[in-house]
Amino acid sequence: MNICKYPSQTFKGLCFTDSSCTKACLTEEFTDGHCSKLLRKFPCTKICIFDKKSNEVKTTLG
Repeated sequence: MNICKYPSQTFKGLCFTDSSCTKACLTEEFTDGHCSKLLRKFPCTKICIFDKKSNEVKTTLG
C-alpha cells in the first residue's frame, strides 16, 4: 500500500501541531496529515490510486 501526499487547500500558515494539520486534512476528505518539523508545512495523506493500465501513482506535490 502506497501513501500519496498532497498540499492542503484549506490550511494556511505554518504548522506547529499534528492535530491542527490532521483536522484540516480530514475536512478535505484525506485520511491524515502531519507537520514537517523542519519546514513547518504539512502534507495531507491518503492511499494512492493506481491506474490499472500503467500502474502510475496519481499524486500532486506542492
